[in-house]
Amino acid sequence: TQVVPHIPVIWVDTGYLPAETYRFAEELTERLHLNLKIYQSPLTPARMEAL
Repeated sequence: TQVVPHIPVIWVDTGYLPAETYRFAEELTERLHLNLKIYQSPLTPARMEAL
């Protein structure tokens, strides 16, 4: 982000991550001024497992 500050950082959130991961991502996003783009499935984890 220092070289290209607005480059998007893509995170695919599967819905299976522990709470610590979300806290750490938030901390890094703030500390490094990341342009974080979070993408999630329209299906819930339970629905994905059922399919």
